Amino acid sequence: MTAAISTDGASFAVAAWSEVVAARGVVVAGSLYAAPAGSRVDAARALARAGRAVHVDLIVDPSGQHRGVTPVELAEVLSGVPEARVDVHLIPTAPGTNPATTTTAAAREIDAVLAGLDPSRLDHVTVDRGTLQRQASALERFRDRGGAVWLEIPCEDPATDVPDVDGLLVMLISSGTRHDADPASLDKIAPLAARLPVGVDGGVTPTIAGAAALAGARRIVSGRALLSLRTPNPHPKGITMSQNLPDSMRTSVLEGAKTLTIEDRPLPQAGPGDVLVRVAAVGVCGSDVHYFRHGRIGDFVVDGPLVLGHELSGVIAAVGAGVDEARIGQRVAIEPQKPCHRCRECLAGHYNLCPNMEFYATPPIDGAFTGYVTIESAFAHAVPDSISDEAAALLEPLSVAITTMRKAHVVPGSRVLIAGAGPIGIICAQTARAFGASEVIVSDLVPERRERALGYGATQVVDPAEVDVATAGFDVDAFVDASGAPRAVFAGIQAVRPAGYAVLVGLGNSEMTLPVEHIQNKEVWVTGIFRYTDTWPAGIHLVESGQVDLDSLVTGRFDLDHVEEALESDLDPASLKSIVYPHQ
Repeated sequence: MTAAISTDGASFAVAAWSEVVAARGVVVAGSLYAAPAGSRVDAARALARAGRAVHVDLIVDPSGQHRGVTPVELAEVLSGVPEARVDVHLIPTAPGTNPATTTTAAAREIDAVLAGLDPSRLDHVTVDRGTLQRQASALERFRDRGGAVWLEIPCEDPATDVPDVDGLLVMLISSGTRHDADPASLDKIAPLAARLPVGVDGGVTPTIAGAAALAGARRIVSGRALLSLRTPNPHPKGITMSQNLPDSMRTSVLEGAKTLTIEDRPLPQAGPGDVLVRVAAVGVCGSDVHYFRHGRIGDFVVDGPLVLGHELSGVIAAVGAGVDEARIGQRVAIEPQKPCHRCRECLAGHYNLCPNMEFYATPPIDGAFTGYVTIESAFAHAVPDSISDEAAALLEPLSVAITTMRKAHVVPGSRVLIAGAGPIGIICAQTARAFGASEVIVSDLVPERRERALGYGATQVVDPAEVDVATAGFDVDAFVDASGAPRAVFAGIQAVRPAGYAVLVGLGNSEMTLPVEHIQNKEVWVTGIFRYTDTWPAGIHLVESGQVDLDSLVTGRFDLDHVEEALESDLDPASLKSIVYPHQ
């Protein structure tokens, strides 16, 4: 099976890889060689959107007969498609000629090309052995600026005496001829692949023995493509790990309602664009409790083993292809969702509503009550050392609160009513004040929770059993339900002023009665929220600046062997937020 990407007449076919191969860090890159002049930026953009890297054959031919992709076109690709991962293959003569006849003019031109390349925008530059020798000074200057240099080697008889380079490109096509390499000859590369990244250019699928195996890869059916195998190694341009990672990890698994087990599972592997995160802390959310007790939330049903937990922080332990290796060791807060980036909702900026969403701890997608997880790099948000692991994990419910305040149009001077003083209600109260609300009224039946709310932003608390919220004259600009209780929702909406806002956050019944007459006659805007978009930067700022306190919300700490106790901790009125530590 192949995936074809076409743009302006240029067609790129790239191999479909098995999950085993993808898990080993294989990067598939389409070449711009076949793309017509004038369409190469569009071709690169199409490749990037499809999750492919971009391989640029930059042919240096002073005669002008054939230049492949020109330096100007390369610059246009780099500036026009900043998200693309790009590597450059410097070829000193036109295809079909003898590289040994490279002229002095070509050598000078290569020097000029290297001097004009920005190493920070390139994965690497590949050259042949002759160019490596002749342009040694220019290449060394390129490396001094942070660039990586790969060496192309023939597949027919790959030499094992490799000079000081940063990677290898095995050529299955040279001088215009495609070579069906003997796998036995490629076996010679295995020891090199143990310490260097290895790429394969064009032709057939090779088999490389040992730790660098490419078994399971399929034939590239058309076009030229670079298949880069990124083996774990300490080299700056390889896929590296912060430590010797274990082969397995302990995981808490929900087998069904109120049934948890501990399993040893293999570590997930960071695919292209992803990072592997060693989980530090995981908050227990009301949705986790709901799945544990009832085995479902609405249409989301636990019909197989499920790992709970989606509020988490950790440390990046490894990166997949295309991710800056400088991220390894970085402390991060995880935005636990993977949208498709292609559907109407994603393209409109509402990626939280993506119909193809993969969200942590939502059947059938596993969550974070485990040792390691993978996530798209863009959704692993770096946090400063001033933010604790626990607070970093709780940036997830803070993101719910930020989205709520945006939906409620809270601005300086707003009057806000919040029903429910649980974790979300308490965080919403703080966030409302951070957004400028002058009055925050919190309603809750539990005295301990009402008292606690006064320390987290509430300017007034009420007992709904004693005070009729609907007729108390609150006349608020915004009502936020964080309880899910039908009576609280009905009364809270009636407390909203004309043209005000009501935002439903709490998990409640799938159907409930609403005060339709009040909504219509007062033109009250009623909406729900479903997760969040682009909230982590704001959340990090609110916590780092001290406007929101998340650390003091933690009232219980548990290891993986006591996840059930963590999930039941909400039965204690004094409990607010529990944290699970997978590595304790």
